[in-house]
Amino acid sequence: MKNMPKTNNALSLENNQNKIPIPLTLLHQRALYFISVLAKEKKHQLTSKTQVNFLFVNDREIKKWHKEYLYDPTPTDVISFSMREGGHSMGEDILGDIVISVDTAKRQAKENGKKLNEELTLYMIHGVLHLLGYDDLTPQKKKKMDAVQFPLLEKVLLKKPIKRGRL
Repeated sequence: MKNMPKTNNALSLENNQNKIPIPLTLLHQRALYFISVLAKEKKHQLTSKTQVNFLFVNDREIKKWHKEYLYDPTPTDVISFSMREGGHSMGEDILGDIVISVDTAKRQAKENGKKLNEELTLYMIHGVLHLLGYDDLTPQKKKKMDAVQFPLLEKVLLKKPIKRGRL
């Protein structure tokens, strides 16, 4: 059974695969947090109303997206679709959509000795940075993106989840 979407005014997370369980509530909390951190840095042009949609899929599904939009028939980890690119905005608060392969995240997490939720958080941050104009296609651009991505990931993973019903 597919997990129900986790949404608020600004974020939507939908698990569109059913093979690997993922912690949507935790990922939603982390996304709210890292977007708020990025919003505090005025250069990123984000607000508390910024809308981002995350879709979690399997490798078979992301291969279709990858082939159709990027002309590459192989699976990948993350694909970002900007709603602000090319001067055609869907609205100033709509940032875009991010498609994430849970299969790829699970493989990479295992290879790197990480937890699946940590790898998925990395992919979510990576996707948002792409929507904000960061690129990793050259070593110089990747270095610039990594300088934002990894400190932000560390900050997110060190933040303790809020326990409900406790002060």
